[in-house]
Amino acid sequence: MKVKLIAHTPNADKVCGTSALVSTSEGSYADLYENSSDEKASKVLERVVGYGHESVVEHASFTFSVEGISRACSHQLVRHRIASYTQQRQRYVKFEELGYVTPPEI
Repeated sequence: MKVKLIAHTPNADKVCGTSALVSTSEGSYADLYENSSDEKASKVLERVVGYGHESVVEHASFTFSVEGISRACSHQLVRHRIASYTQQRQRYVKFEELGYVTPPEI
């Protein structure tokens, strides 16, 4: 299996922590972001997620390339929708060589 981080949200804790502040603060998101320290935003984020308000972490984004997993594994990832996915479709992509992933237990 090959996994590579392609892109990510810079200052993800600050972005998510500031997003949590928006619902209870006056002013714009931009002003809150500029006037918030990384430490304050991290503390807010930890507190809010601790209360069970986990939607604020969805403001951060990470894009990975994942290669060399079985079709069954990719279908389980997509089925459980823990993220957004785009994968090669066997209907449109012609594979010259089929790569099989055999579990070590077999």
